Amino acid sequence: MTILILHPNLTERGGAERKVLLLAKYLKEQNKNVKILCFRYQKETSFSELICDDDILFCDIRNWYFLVTFLFQIFKQRKFEVLVVSNYPAHLFGIFVKSVMPKKRMIWICNEVNSLLHPRVKLKHKIIMWFEKRFISRFDVVIANSQNTKRKIQNFYKIFPVVVYPGLNLNSGNSEMLTATGNYFFCISRLTRGKNIEFLERILTTTNRQIILAGDGEMKPYVEKLCKKFDHLEYRGRVSDADKFKLYRGALATLFLPVDEPFGVTNIEAINEGCPVIAFNRGGPCEIITHGKNGYLCENEDVYLEHIKDFKSLRGSSSNYSQMMQKKFGLKAMLLGLSYFVNNNNNDAD
Repeated sequence: MTILILHPNLTERGGAERKVLLLAKYLKEQNKNVKILCFRYQKETSFSELICDDDILFCDIRNWYFLVTFLFQIFKQRKFEVLVVSNYPAHLFGIFVKSVMPKKRMIWICNEVNSLLHPRVKLKHKIIMWFEKRFISRFDVVIANSQNTKRKIQNFYKIFPVVVYPGLNLNSGNSEMLTATGNYFFCISRLTRGKNIEFLERILTTTNRQIILAGDGEMKPYVEKLCKKFDHLEYRGRVSDADKFKLYRGALATLFLPVDEPFGVTNIEAINEGCPVIAFNRGGPCEIITHGKNGYLCENEDVYLEHIKDFKSLRGSSSNYSQMMQKKFGLKAMLLGLSYFVNNNNNDAD
């Protein structure tokens, strides 16, 4: 079986990039012929440990007309059985290919409904939204990354997706959460617009406790200015996985800043390492955090700041929760779920 995976870019260490690369690796281990198509590719800033250059079909063409032509030529020349598309605007090309090749199996992995991210009034965006709503049902399977994303897909497109949670390599068998070894809050995030990075300034004026921030992105200059303004903000930049998990284990809590994140993988990482999370009571974190047990879900910024100002530790027994995390959010569960819908024509799901 030949499987094509179309993902817009491989230029950062994001959850969507990790998911498609892990899926490709897993399918290859099942002796499937897998190729990844992408419009932008930068191995050193993505998951280089998961990337085999021979698996990447790279197209750095910014003009949409030539891009569509190029992709169609690839689809026409390659004898593939399944096309998996991930993120915006890959699903638009998936619809196009399905229209031309209706017998090909098409799967859309939707991590967020891009058309809902910002109000759009331009004619181009109106045409895209009309096109989506008119033809999105042509996909054989639509896979959402959370119940939160599933509801948005249902409301916006009037279709019924299945849910496969992002999966992580989670430690199991820990009998208790370790006591924090540091007196700091930890935050790790892509420093991009939409991640509510600006909220850091209000947090820094609320507490004198050290805040350690990790991540990279377009708002790095803004963060560097905050470091000059607030002595108790320490910016680490891009950190290794080993350092990241060490920071989770030592922190009083992890600060999750986005207001309406589709899911939020860092919440799982933190809680599995015994670190409670402070997050907003919207979106994906509501499916991960149990308020008052492994974190705090806050209705607004003022409540969020109160939990930081009068922080009460939630570290305690985690053995039962770790077992649930393994079953629901483990890497094996994700790969089995994704590969099931890739390999099977039966689209029924629990």
